[in-house]
Formats: sequence, C-alpha cells, structure tokens
Amino acid sequence: MCIDKTTNGHLIILILKFLEEQNCKESVEALEQESKVFFNLNHFGETIMSGEWEKAEKYLSAFTKLADNRHSKKLFFELQKQKYFEALDREDHAMAINIFENELKLFSVVTLAELLEELIYLILQFLDEENFKETLHKLELETKVYFDMDYVVECMINRKWGRAEKYLSAFTKMDDNRYSMDVFSRIQKQKHFEALDRQEKHPSNPEKGHECDATILKMLLEENPILQEKLKFPSIDKSRLKKLIKQAMEWWIPHFAYMKHNASNQTISLKGIPTVPDLFHAPASC
Repeated sequence: MCIDKTTNGHLIILILKFLEEQNCKESVEALEQESKVFFNLNHFGETIMSGEWEKAEKYLSAFTKLADNRHSKKLFFELQKQKYFEALDREDHAMAINIFENELKLFSVVTLAELLEELIYLILQFLDEENFKETLHKLELETKVYFDMDYVVECMINRKWGRAEKYLSAFTKMDDNRYSMDVFSRIQKQKHFEALDRQEKHPSNPEKGHECDATILKMLLEENPILQEKLKFPSIDKSRLKKLIKQAMEWWIPHFAYMKHNASNQTISLKGIPTVPDLFHAPASC
C-alpha cells in the first residue's frame, strides 16, 4: 500500500514527538531539517538567543533560501549582521572583514535585484494604464514577477486554452504540485472536449456538464504555493513611471545645460546629480 505525502508527513511528526520525549535532541534537529515537515521556531529562537549564528543559519537554510522571498532575505541578513557585530565586539577584525566581504556583500546584489523587480512593476503598471494588453501579458510571462490570475481565468472562460496554458507554464509545471496538476488537467480536459465538439460539428453545449468552473480555477490558483508570492500587485501611485520620468527630466535639464557650458572639460563627474530615492511612491515631503 502506498502512503501519500500527507500521511507521510503525519508519520514524521509522530516520530519527532517520540524522539523529543526520548530527549534525542540532535536526532530531532536532524530529522526536522531533512524532512522539512516541521520548522521548530522555539529551537530556532533558542539558537539565536545563545548566539549560535552558524547553527541558526544552517537550520534556516534547510527550509528556505536567500532568494526565496523578502522575508527569508531579511532573516538571513539579520543573522549575518549579528555575526559581523559580534566579530567587531571581539575585536576579531579579520573575521569581521571576511563576513563583510563574503557574506554581507551578497545583499547588495539582492538589493539590485529588488530594484529591478520594482522597475518591472512600474513598467507593468504603465502598460496597463496605456491599455497595451498584449505587451503587458508578454512581459508578465517573461519576467515572472507577477501572475495575473484574472487574465488566466478570463482566458479559460473565453476558451482560449492555449493562451492560458502558455501563461501558466511560465510560472509552474504540471508536476510541481497537486494544484498545478489540477489546473493543467482541467485545461487539457477542456481542450479534449472542444476537439470532440469540433468533430461533431457543433459548438459546446453548457448542458453537457463540462463547462469551465471559474470559481474552482481561481481557488486552485490562489492556493498554489508557487504562485502565492506573485499574485498580489504592489500598491503604486497612479502613473508613477511617468512622474518619475518627468522628475528626472526636470532635474537633469539644468545639469545638462551646465555641462554644455563646460564642454571643454573632458572629465565628467556624477557627483551632485540628483537621484530618485523612491520608486513606487512619492517622497513623504511631496
């Protein structure tokens, strides 16, 4: 008899409970990390409180990675930061430099990736406001930062199964999890039904009972863990990209005029050129 994933998870929880009762702490910790069934928040907190940063990082890494989401990123950054500060407190300057050079610098790359993602969101907003729908959905598909659930459901309701399948395939595959499998199966089933209808030379009949249920599809998309981080579009001021471009032009033109007056100067310095600190929203002073 095969044991499904849920039953297997329950079995591991029971084993963890037994090992804990037997005071097999190292075995409990190892099984939690290898099975990934249960994240022991109390154990993680105790490890942090005792200053065991390497151990805490190793435990956390078993469940999530730096690039998974902003919450993971924040956790890893705080761990590395505390390691850096403790090295400074011990006056272990070699260790502090090593942490700064090899670990903390990684977060500058992540920050650049965040800025790139914010810029993509601004472009998506601009395309939507300009009603450039085809470009909008192609960019969503290629960048994979935002999953437009309403667009996919609309495609399915309008029987554009090929478009829905192509869009969905950019974000998840059929064998990723049961939610993805269910949605792909429904799409393929509908394509099969419509192929049969074409052979019978008459349109699909709603009374046949194989119509697309938008409510079920939406629920499956919402509950899919692969898509959950990509379903919510961030709150952005209206026409934010246009406003940023306008601000940049207003700031750059006086500087450009100054540069033209000093054309004989071969050295161009970026010092003093204004920047735009906020992408999504205007600064609080505005």
